[in-house]
Amino acid sequence: MKPHNRHTRPRFDRLMSPQATAAQIVIDNMLGPFNTAARMAGLKWGVDRLRELVSVETATKFGSALAKLNAAIESDDPDEVAARVGVCLRGYAAMDDEAEKAGAPKSDPRLIEYEHDGFRFGILLDADYWQAAEVARPGLRLFTLAECAVALQVIAVPGVDAIKREFPRASVTAISAPSDYLNGDSIPF
Repeated sequence: MKPHNRHTRPRFDRLMSPQATAAQIVIDNMLGPFNTAARMAGLKWGVDRLRELVSVETATKFGSALAKLNAAIESDDPDEVAARVGVCLRGYAAMDDEAEKAGAPKSDPRLIEYEHDGFRFGILLDADYWQAAEVARPGLRLFTLAECAVALQVIAVPGVDAIKREFPRASVTAISAPSDYLNGDSIPF
């Protein structure tokens, strides 16, 4: 779970966000440990599930801490963000400890959960695990590795594929090709 960020690009990227202030750049960097804690909790317990595995009181405290972190981010106050990130990190540790002590079920290594811009899904490493995954994570949109391969072949259109070959660590963040291009017609420019 990432805190609210009013920008789609990190403000520390001066090429993509040249209007970012020094305070905003510092704040974005301060959020790194928080984002890592959220990612690690997601790997261990499932995406955004940890708060579902603790008491109402603990979840409420964490929600309050997260709201205060978001307010500090919005106010561009690096000192307050630093304090609130610390509180949220302690909150993650407390929730993890509580879930461990309660014997809460951990994320299954056969299922990788992820969320991108509100689209939450799971990738099954073992297609035979589908029924168990549906029971364990009801409502989670599930895909197999084979389905991911089919989808990746579609985005391996010449432009995207060429970029990935030249810049292997580049991230595909959006694809907006007209449907006739995806059907094999030339690039319309």
